[in-house]
Amino acid sequence: MIPASRRLHAGRRVSAHCNSGQSSIANEQLRELIRNNLLPVGASERLLRKLGLPGDPTVITELRLIVELLIRGAVTAAAAMLETHLDAAMKRMIAQMKIVAIIPGPSVTAGYLTRVE
Repeated sequence: MIPASRRLHAGRRVSAHCNSGQSSIANEQLRELIRNNLLPVGASERLLRKLGLPGDPTVITELRLIVELLIRGAVTAAAAMLETHLDAAMKRMIAQMKIVAIIPGPSVTAGYLTRVE
């Protein structure tokens, strides 16, 4: 498992790229979108760790590469990397869902909830 300090450091590097005054990304909305998309990555990592699953630094590495390609103006390469990242993320998510699916559900649920089988 990767120490929390190292995971945070990788996230700061991506964030620093997004916030850099030297950034060639002119579209502030795109930078904001990238920053916002890092939030669910961190949230899902925390949840998976609470469930006992190891962290996955690959996600941050892939996102950082996409941002770096955009900063350098390599839009075609960034688009290809994004497609690769989304395909890999889908496969990782399916694998994680298979693991989480074997965790037993709660024995008692609130009366206003309906169990879906």
